[in-house]
Amino acid sequence: MPFFATRFTERTATRLAALAALVSAALLPFAAAAAPAAAPAPADAKPVYSDAAALGKLMFFDASLSASGKMSCASCHSPSHAYGPPNGLAAQLGGPDMRSQGTRAVPSLRYVLNRTPMWSHAQAASMSERLSETDNAPVGGFGWDGRFNRLHDQASFPLLNPNEMANKDPAAVLAKLEHAPYAARFKEVFGQNIFTDPNKAFTQAMYAIERFELEDPSFHPYTSKFDY
Repeated sequence: MPFFATRFTERTATRLAALAALVSAALLPFAAAAAPAAAPAPADAKPVYSDAAALGKLMFFDASLSASGKMSCASCHSPSHAYGPPNGLAAQLGGPDMRSQGTRAVPSLRYVLNRTPMWSHAQAASMSERLSETDNAPVGGFGWDGRFNRLHDQASFPLLNPNEMANKDPAAVLAKLEHAPYAARFKEVFGQNIFTDPNKAFTQAMYAIERFELEDPSFHPYTSKFDY
């Protein structure tokens, strides 16, 4: 084949390939628009939990984990009340006989995944700014005073508080947990010998509650008018 014919053929092929690529790129948005949109998830679709979160949900609603056998996490953090108290009491009643009043109002557990884990105070540089509204308030941590840096540490507090679920110590919680209807499931998730190591068992139990609060969308629905 003559040289000029070979050169012409190569140029033509290159230009045609480039033109085809441009046409494909131009038509891509129209093809995407014509494609059927994915069907939205039904409004009543159930959340898919990790194994730990599924256990945490069972524990969250289990009143048998309290000394009275009548108080669960949900007793004070009611799902139908934005995970806050279900009544108008300034502080909820608990303890072994359900007659001891807590020392503080119950905070909502909504949007715990957005809270700064570590307690901090970003202080203004000058004294005049510190005394004005420009000075930042302390932030971070869980609980009203931010004493807990990790959510699973906060989860243990009501279980051991004498005015709340009133367990004497973590061992008392584990004794109840070991006889719970879901104890076998707890072993499946965290190991058949999990209860032989009390420290690890209690840590994993609190981790399960933490995962439930982080994974269940009802804790962070983002359905207010400001979320759209």
